[in-house]
Amino acid sequence: MKIISWDVKGLGRPRKNFSTKEILIKDKPKVVMLQETDKPSISRQCFRTFSGGKNTDWIYTPSLGSYWGMSIAWKTDLFKLEVVKYGSYSLSAKLLDGTLGYSWWISCIYGPPLIVEKRNFEWN
Repeated sequence: MKIISWDVKGLGRPRKNFSTKEILIKDKPKVVMLQETDKPSISRQCFRTFSGGKNTDWIYTPSLGSYWGMSIAWKTDLFKLEVVKYGSYSLSAKLLDGTLGYSWWISCIYGPPLIVEKRNFEWN
């Protein structure tokens, strides 16, 4: 199974969307985690712009201004979302593998951007 985890440093710019889409089409991952999306929301139309969107669903946390924002996407013909956990600096999903019948967790982590927050950063 192929999983991609990528600090995209901002979606929404045409060149960034093109390069993201190009890599996802070439590598055909089953699960994708994106950090630093810089998007307050990710609509289905926006998501399809860079993912192709076929048989794909996703969860996300919004950005805070020009930083942060995370997303986890998966192929719906292979996995079913069972549980979502939102942490201060993490996004986690429990996915059920429809073929093999077992569940597993995947987490996307993006540390705090401010120095004062970094001193108190811990896994939550």
